Amino acid sequence: MAKANKLVAVLAAAALACGFLAGGMPTAHAAPTLATYSFTSPGWATFGIALPQGEATGAVQVGSLPTQTDVKNAWPDGSIRYAIVTTHVATVGAYDITEGSAPTGTFTPVIPQARLTLTAETAGLGSTVLPYVSDLPNTVSSDLWLSGPLVKEWRVRTAPKNAGVDHPFLTNIWDVRAYNDGTSTVDVTVENVRDVAEADGVVYGVNITVDGVSAYTHDAARPGTGTLSGDNLNYTVDTADLVLGNFIRLTSGPSAGQVVLVTGIDPAGGSIATYPTEFSPLAQTNATWETVLYHQYGSRWHKLIPARGFLAADVVTDFAPFVAAGAVPDYLPTVSSAPESPVETGQWQPFDLMGYGIIMPFTYAAGARPELYLCPEWAARFVAHGTPELKTETLAYGDISGNYCDDFATSDPSKVVTVDDNPDYWLDPALLISGGGSRVAGV
Repeated sequence: MAKANKLVAVLAAAALACGFLAGGMPTAHAAPTLATYSFTSPGWATFGIALPQGEATGAVQVGSLPTQTDVKNAWPDGSIRYAIVTTHVATVGAYDITEGSAPTGTFTPVIPQARLTLTAETAGLGSTVLPYVSDLPNTVSSDLWLSGPLVKEWRVRTAPKNAGVDHPFLTNIWDVRAYNDGTSTVDVTVENVRDVAEADGVVYGVNITVDGVSAYTHDAARPGTGTLSGDNLNYTVDTADLVLGNFIRLTSGPSAGQVVLVTGIDPAGGSIATYPTEFSPLAQTNATWETVLYHQYGSRWHKLIPARGFLAADVVTDFAPFVAAGAVPDYLPTVSSAPESPVETGQWQPFDLMGYGIIMPFTYAAGARPELYLCPEWAARFVAHGTPELKTETLAYGDISGNYCDDFATSDPSKVVTVDDNPDYWLDPALLISGGGSRVAGV
């Protein structure tokens, strides 16, 4: 037995010596692979990763690339639960994600010049139109989301102004993501969520400029076509030129100026039923109308603008660690692999500003609706199959998620209304009409 132990010791010493002779240090074991992400185009990649408890602490590494890890949630033992990962990919392909060390250093972001202009109506049909302008500040705010040697992202809350005076209820958010090569993205959010007496729906046109160049525009209105008639329940528009979620405004007749929401389409084509935002529409025939960009109370939209030559790498997510961490369910492959509908983002299309996609605009509509689950159908399809088409659909619904009228803040738009602070808060308009209960301005 003693000879055997001595032999083991000699062999161990020889192996250790070989390690020093071959490379100057003992051979190290490679870090275990936590996930494998693929990148199908070059550029900057900023993406999320969820990990089971104990897998990695502090930071992760994308292949051998410089990698920044911004940890957003940790497990009780301090290991990474969810993190935002950033790297620059020059060569497309699959890269293993392993535990890594946080890189050091910092950089001074190059901040683009950006301006938001809303040509807003002051009081409905035929009213005065005023430009409300918001400029991106040229300093980095203290409200940081990402911060490291590769990328910084920060948020600025402000309000569009006319002649130096804030809009009475609209506010906006700038989310700027600046990379260390001077490129960046500017994410513009406009919200109508403040609980103030003046708050209401508003029609406006949009223009966003970055570095003096118009990067995005949207008209306030376009003329309607077809014949409109109405009764005490709804309006019917004899045209196929509208989609679910469009807002139309009457331009003649006894209810001129009234805005109504398109909530139903005749499957036979041509006829579109709309439920008015008011309770008692006046019966009318052959009234004229127009489609409008109507920002209803309780909603917000956002638009992402690339700047300074920014190029994003296309990321293929590995959902295995998400499933292992319990972040998403392990969906069966029998889940449909086909998108629900095309992602149409042009003006007045389903995924336009204030668009609803295929979400039923009328909240009380019954039936098998893809959005009414713990996880929407499009997200389940993407997790199960991960195709580019399903990714596009899922991201498109994320882009329009604030359009649905269900978001309320206090008079401070950064603070949501809570039942704890407002136990008598009530959103039922019927109770408001009877004079009882608390209220939300504009509802």
